Amino acid sequence: MSDSETTEQSTLDPHRELNRYDGRHEKWPSKAVFAPPRRTLAEGWQKFHAARDCGSTNVYYIEENGTRHHSTDTYEYRLRCGSCGHRVPEDEILFVGGEWYSQYGWQSFGRPIEDLRLPADRVLELGPDPSHDKLVDALELTGVERQVGPHVGGPLRPDQWRECADCGHTVPLRYGEMCRMCYDGEWTDRLTDSLVAFESKLRVHNNSFVHRLETEIDPFAIGDRAHTRTVLWRKPSDHHAPKIAVVERCLQDTDTDQWAYVIRDPSDDSEQLVDHDNLGAWYYDTGLHVESDHAGISDETLREVAQRYA
Repeated sequence: MSDSETTEQSTLDPHRELNRYDGRHEKWPSKAVFAPPRRTLAEGWQKFHAARDCGSTNVYYIEENGTRHHSTDTYEYRLRCGSCGHRVPEDEILFVGGEWYSQYGWQSFGRPIEDLRLPADRVLELGPDPSHDKLVDALELTGVERQVGPHVGGPLRPDQWRECADCGHTVPLRYGEMCRMCYDGEWTDRLTDSLVAFESKLRVHNNSFVHRLETEIDPFAIGDRAHTRTVLWRKPSDHHAPKIAVVERCLQDTDTDQWAYVIRDPSDDSEQLVDHDNLGAWYYDTGLHVESDHAGISDETLREVAQRYA
């Protein structure tokens, strides 16, 4: 193919400029990548290491140390990945930028090339030479994740709510132009994480902290075990353990390092031995301690309460 034909083809198909240029698989560095203007961020290109289980965007040009001498500067640079440390051949690089990004990529991702980030696993899935459609899909999905992500932090702001382009409802989170119910694109773990985080923010905004109970009242929150004189409250269950219990003694098996506990029913002072797993499965920690200086409760008061719920 002549130079004029190459230029014409590149104009008709800008995607060819990315990773399908002539000389890509030759043993020597190609003119398209190493000759000025090089594919740097300043020239409108991002580079991703799409091989060796890396996927990093930390790819840069490194100047040779002068051991080679050529009449042209084509060979003065190599590509290196700053994340995995490999000196990377160009056929392991996913290049994104140039005329193609101006026409297609920017519209798909929604941000300029300087802001383009792709998750490492998505880069590796694409590989160094994806088709036009696969690259567009990856940019669109990453753009949706980026669009939703910032809304999970900070205060709840009703002024950020927008109408869904499909159903017309005003919603706090949009996936592209769609609400969650109308969005029919690929769903990822990152989108789930953002949705869960936003749900938590919404609950806090509404002064609802029920979703935090499991972590707030874990009897093993300190040192991964229960402690003596701790007052416990039985979780909803059909088990016949005391509704209220006090940890009287903590026993550890010296061979297995496993813990067991003697708990007392304050209503009648009866005791029973409970292993570590069952204690965690049966009880919440009330945060109270019998006759302690911190959040203490007397035995007499505790007995009255326990008899009421026995």
